[in-house]
Parts: sequence; C-alpha cells; structure tokens
Amino acid sequence: MATTAVNLALINPLTLSVPKSPNPSNLRVFILRRSSAASNSVPGLAETPWKTSDARLVLEDGSIWRAKSFGASGTQVGEVVFNTSLTGTSNWRCAETFGDYLAERNIMGVYDVDTRAITRRLRQDGSLKTLKRKPDGVIFSNGPGDPSAVPYAVETVKEILGKVPVFGICMGHQLLGQALGGKTFKMKFGHHGGNHPIRNLRTGHVEISAQNHNYAVDPASLPEGVEVTHVNLNDGSCAGLAYPARNIMSLQYHPEASPGPRDSDYGKCF
Repeated sequence: MATTAVNLALINPLTLSVPKSPNPSNLRVFILRRSSAASNSVPGLAETPWKTSDARLVLEDGSIWRAKSFGASGTQVGEVVFNTSLTGTSNWRCAETFGDYLAERNIMGVYDVDTRAITRRLRQDGSLKTLKRKPDGVIFSNGPGDPSAVPYAVETVKEILGKVPVFGICMGHQLLGQALGGKTFKMKFGHHGGNHPIRNLRTGHVEISAQNHNYAVDPASLPEGVEVTHVNLNDGSCAGLAYPARNIMSLQYHPEASPGPRDSDYGKCF
C-alpha cells in the first residue's frame, strides 16, 4: 500500500500538497511513512540514476512533506521537535553505514526534506497541546535569540503558568520573565563561556556555570512575589528566578552543562 502511494505521488505530484490554511491547533503529531520497496524507478518508466523521494512526513494538519529515506522501513507516529544541535555520525572505526546501523535498530531516518519550512510551520502555527498530556511539570529549554522577537512563545508560557510546575533555562528563563510581566534587555557583551561565577542567594554558595546568551531579565521590572535567586558575580545581572506561589523556577545559565562539574545540578529540585 505504501509503495502504491509513493508511485502515485511520483507520477502525479500535484496529488500531494500543503494546505494553505492549516489548523493551528493540530500540527505536532506526525506520521512518517517509508515504502518497504525502496526503488528508484516507477513502473513503466526508465530507472533514474538518483534516489527518488520514497518517504513522507505527514503532519496532523494534513500537510505532507516529501523526503528520502534511510534506515528502517515502515510507519512511525510521534511528535516533531526541531533542534539546532548537530551531531556527527562518521567515525574512522565504524564497520557499517549509518543507514545499516539504524535499520538494525528499527529506527527510521529521512533526509533531503525542507527542514526550514517545517520549523516555520511548527513555530508559527503549531500548538504545544502540553497540558493534554497531564505532565508533572514543564521545562522551557534554552535557545538562541531575542525573547522579545517571539511574543507568541511568551503567550504560550502564560497559558501554562500556574497549572503545573515550570522550570526555565536560558531563553526559557527570559520567556518566563516576560510572561510574569518583566522586561528583558540586550547586554553590552553578553555571557559566553564555561567559567562564569554565579551566587545562589538562598544558600550563599558560588557556582561555576556555563553560559551563552546576549539578553537578560531586568529584575527591577519583575512584579511583587517574584524572587531573584541567583546573580552573576561578574556584572550583578539576574541569573535565576523563583515564584513559589506558582511553582516557577528558572536559571539564566545551563545547569545541564555542569562545568563545576556538578555545581548547578538542579534536576532534583525540579
């Protein structure tokens, strides 16, 4: 059945299209389908010297994204998450291809797909639907850029605050600051490195932290009840917040980096 669908798409690509008006409330669940008969040819046509698009990424809004497959074959259902990290997959000691490695572990992979367009779709029109999963808590993770440039993210944060415990890291910390009514500002140089000293104002302890950001939360703009828990000892900027009444905590730096090596291990606190 999957092979038939792929062949039909190759003969008449207009049968697969991206809807112009997606439903913004249903975007993140996806179906990834790869034909088990990964052939480079269509019946009745000459064989092509390149690999054809034999996989489809289907979002819940009905949009379909063509891709080429490697690894295992089949259909998988899950959630699309975009990540700016890059990890190398080649090593001089490897004894098999990356595709063979994934296939042996029943993991599907795709490439030659417009990841920028998919990211824009998820970022602009997607909805987290987080609370429907009844989580024990929500983490707003780190990320690049100016938090003031993503007002839609601030609105999403506002919808979650007070409903479940929330922990923010780096840009997540800045989004929380704005969602609570505070302001952020661009720093003169920013903080970049793995040796920034941070004072925990609750304990008095000094932690060595990893940081990589150009914006900070203005503590003077925060409403009553929001506590500054950490400060950067180099310039006195806000490095952590807490709002106990609403089970909120955030850090400007990266506790998961642990350059101390375990100075900033706050996982157990969350």
